[in-house]
Amino acid sequence: MAAQLLMGVDVGSYSSKGILATPEGRVLAQQTVEHDVSIPRPGWAEHDPETTWWGEFVTIVRGLLAESGYRGADVAGVAVSAIGPCMVPVDRKGRALRQAVLYGIDTRAVREIADLDERYGSEAMYRIGGSLLTTQAVGPKIMWLKRIEPDIYASAHCFHSASDYIVLRLTGEHVMDAYTASLYNPLFDAHHGQWTAAFAEEIVDVQRLPRVAWANEIAGEVTAAAGEESGLDPGTPVTVGTVDAVAEAVSVGAVQPGDLMCMYGTTAFFILAADRLVSHPSMWATYHAFPRRLLVWSNSRPSDWQGFLAPVASAMWVHGQWMSE
Repeated sequence: MAAQLLMGVDVGSYSSKGILATPEGRVLAQQTVEHDVSIPRPGWAEHDPETTWWGEFVTIVRGLLAESGYRGADVAGVAVSAIGPCMVPVDRKGRALRQAVLYGIDTRAVREIADLDERYGSEAMYRIGGSLLTTQAVGPKIMWLKRIEPDIYASAHCFHSASDYIVLRLTGEHVMDAYTASLYNPLFDAHHGQWTAAFAEEIVDVQRLPRVAWANEIAGEVTAAAGEESGLDPGTPVTVGTVDAVAEAVSVGAVQPGDLMCMYGTTAFFILAADRLVSHPSMWATYHAFPRRLLVWSNSRPSDWQGFLAPVASAMWVHGQWMSE
């Protein structure tokens, strides 16, 4: 029987999860592995890419196959989502050179943000990237590495985030989804969907960044080495994947222009689907998982609803009409 099952794995801040399912969505097995976030000093947040990201991916894949009784040959395709955007430098063999610097909860690069704003002007970077620089931006974190750990920076062949690091380990391909790339600002041109060298001089040669593709494209196939580690069959297709928040938006149907996903709890979180670049200084403008789809999103404390909902409303009002019309 030809391979027909689908496998999905998500690596979160404090746990990794995976399922094996039929194409119709019937879950055959599921696995969870918990982990911690490393806080080596105040304002820093890190993961070990080898043990936490790749190691738990391997554990989950083998667990899913053992629980279900299926073999790697039964898996028709693999998709990965994860936290992001993160920053991890890798060598020419695709191995991490240091702990991964996590998304916006890691605030080590505030000086670099201020320096970039002073040199280039926040408005100039906003016009090209669609977002102001915040601790979510990866460009300043690469700049921090260049300043503070120059030997590691010099040894880096490429810079990756979480989901695409796992894809790299699976396939050997340096590829990053457009959503993640659009939060590597100020290194990404949100109008043309590609890396830009306009503000890169003090950060990195953009040739050292992965090629940009859509989350649902095939990144490559499982290599023989990755198959031996994970139990997957060599040659199994692997999609580019994306950040967990975008995968969640797809899962609840926030795909068509005007669709709005809301998550709330300790923080409030919105994702608004669009068919054009829509930006607001208090929000992030990014690409979606698919071609011709973009996102505008941000998060806020529930106590700040009034100040937060105004830019949400203005973002939905485009060229004199509601985006959903």
